Amino acid sequence: MRKKVCSLFLVFAAAAVFCAGTVSAGRTIAIRYLNLAINAVSYDDYDSADALAVTGLSYDETIADFWFIRAKAAAETGLPASESISYLETAVSLTDWLKYSNTNAIIMLAELYYKTGNYNKCISVLQSASKYTLPEAYYLQAASLYAINREKEARTIISFASSLFPDNAEFLTLFFKSEFNIIENNGGTTHSYPYRETSSAEVSTELLKRVYSVYEADPTLLLYAAFFAEPEESYNLIKLYTAGIDLYGYDIFYPYAALRCGLISETEAFSKYVEIAGGVFYYDMLTSMASVINSDEGKSKFLSFLSGFSDVIKFSANKDTVYDLSCKYNYGRPEKIVYDRNNDGVIEWTVDCDYGTPVLYNDDEHNIVLKYHSFPSVKSADFADTGISYSFVPFSMNWTPLLMEKAPFGDVENPFFIPVVKDGLSEEPCINENEAFLNANQTSFPLGNGTTATFSLYKGEPVRAVYYFNGTEYADAVFKNGVLTARNVDMDKDGIKEISEVYTVPELEHSEEELKTIAEPVFGNMAYKHDVWLSELLIDTDGDSVLDYKTVYSEDGWTHTFWGMDGLGGYEASYSENTDKSLRESQFYHPLDKVLITAMLRGDKLITVSIGKVVYSVFYDENNDFYWVFEKPGDNSFVPKIKEKLNKMGDGLNVSVIYDLDDGVRVLAEKTCGVYFGVLLYE
Repeated sequence: MRKKVCSLFLVFAAAAVFCAGTVSAGRTIAIRYLNLAINAVSYDDYDSADALAVTGLSYDETIADFWFIRAKAAAETGLPASESISYLETAVSLTDWLKYSNTNAIIMLAELYYKTGNYNKCISVLQSASKYTLPEAYYLQAASLYAINREKEARTIISFASSLFPDNAEFLTLFFKSEFNIIENNGGTTHSYPYRETSSAEVSTELLKRVYSVYEADPTLLLYAAFFAEPEESYNLIKLYTAGIDLYGYDIFYPYAALRCGLISETEAFSKYVEIAGGVFYYDMLTSMASVINSDEGKSKFLSFLSGFSDVIKFSANKDTVYDLSCKYNYGRPEKIVYDRNNDGVIEWTVDCDYGTPVLYNDDEHNIVLKYHSFPSVKSADFADTGISYSFVPFSMNWTPLLMEKAPFGDVENPFFIPVVKDGLSEEPCINENEAFLNANQTSFPLGNGTTATFSLYKGEPVRAVYYFNGTEYADAVFKNGVLTARNVDMDKDGIKEISEVYTVPELEHSEEELKTIAEPVFGNMAYKHDVWLSELLIDTDGDSVLDYKTVYSEDGWTHTFWGMDGLGGYEASYSENTDKSLRESQFYHPLDKVLITAMLRGDKLITVSIGKVVYSVFYDENNDFYWVFEKPGDNSFVPKIKEKLNKMGDGLNVSVIYDLDDGVRVLAEKTCGVYFGVLLYE
């Protein structure tokens, strides 16, 4: 009910901002929104708080409090840590704080840096704010120093901070836990009590004296401190922890510590460990537990546990404090592996397994999916951003982000496998498209509007391509030495490829945009390295192998189209034009003696007509918009009738008519390219 009241209040309060009359723009309104946002935070209404902060920032983005509120809202509503970090980095760079403080933002940012494995950034942001001497600041610096193996500096900070804040148990827990891990990672499971390192003995002796006075704030301190105490005191520390279990419950470390000090048996320890884990196990702790199970009965139960294991194990890929890799098992075999590099909630990649063997890798960060033949041989690579897919023959392309290794525990005959992230794994895409193209034997990609293309490749060069429309083939392309030579296209999707596109390697220089326009319908976004020129279009609409017409594209900008092909290279008519159509040429054959007639136009004006090899000038009849070749008649009153006949014959590019005059004189009249002209014929 409280939340509903808050929401109603926010609605009316927000409305009041706009109804308050004329106010100074910017800051005054921003401050009102800040107060509303802070009030929403007090009611844990983080959705409203974030929305109000966004609006406030639109009035004044220099107020740091808004960015801090956005960071808190992102964290409280379950957004990835990267969201909060981004807002906090902006907040700490500003100086205008009205309600909150820079201290709050720095501590929160440092905590997130630490949780996401950005230890150097955590140290840096805290040291840059050295005036802040909060216990959280000391704790995070020391924890980060431990994580990057700078133990000496960490011990110095803990020794100082624990004296400065003697009632704070966190420093003691951090010290004993970190020092325990250091020793364990260096063969500590064979180490006898107490755990002592020359470099840390002085600090551990000092801090052990304070354990009994502060442990109630963090009872797990007793478990870790026990490893640094003498045997009798160690036993008493574990007993003290056990006595309070009903009050604060079991910590996952308890079974291991209790077993090591002899308080419980192997069977009890492992059963309790599995119970506390609740289906999520941490690899380092699981390894530690396995290392102290020595009896035949205990080993038998542990191996049985592994063979039926169907829970989750979390790993620290860099062996720091961040558990960034998790693996879901199914009956003792890896099933699903998830990698979150910085533990910030943003998944970098996942791997699906079939009975423990990787079969699919999903690079969420770069939108790439790999499928495997036989791991690590890549079967296919799908690039979602470009829509291009590549296929590979077995073992022509090998890539994996991880290795499947045998765990140090498990049966020799039936080993337990764990994922291990490869050293030096780059944040770059797993496979780039150029690399895929060079190694693939086939690639497929969409061309838009329901069309796709599939290319067969050999050593990075196309061999053949097939094009599909809604799954049905409509075109194919042919290559020679990797260079496109021809493509056959079924334009009307009737099953007959009536168009053949002929391609050549360009000899002249052309703009990148011009070449892209030619290549894109054929290659889409594929990484094709050869420039091509569409030189000819050959059209056979009825599939009788005799061309109906063809178009030739010259590199100098001229386009030539030919009709009425006879199958022997001859044609009935042609039309040519240059790039801007300022010059045009129409050719056809004299209907009586079959002599080739060529009409040359500049723009819309006829300039010459050639009959055979003879070029004639033309005379323009302005009254009738009609041209005469070589000579014009004395009386041209009949011209409108000729034009009427030509117009009735259709809108073809070339239309001819023979018109009889008196005294055996006739007119060969022609309509071409929208221009009318005539030639006087004498018997």
